[in-house]
Amino acid sequence: MRKIRNRNQLGLQLETTASELTEEELRVAHRCAGLQLPFEKAMDNPALAICLKNSALAMKRGVTRR
Repeated sequence: MRKIRNRNQLGLQLETTASELTEEELRVAHRCAGLQLPFEKAMDNPALAICLKNSALAMKRGVTRR
């Protein structure tokens, strides 16, 4: 049996994009980041919004730091 090395070889879209994240997933990333800034203000800051989206995507994919 052949191993699938790349998830895209399945022919399915398994990757979640930042536009598909729910507000709840972003709020969880905000809580995990431990920011003192309220969620709404953090999302108004473009740099923080990108960081929170990347964190939420990583959490959804199950990526952990080593």
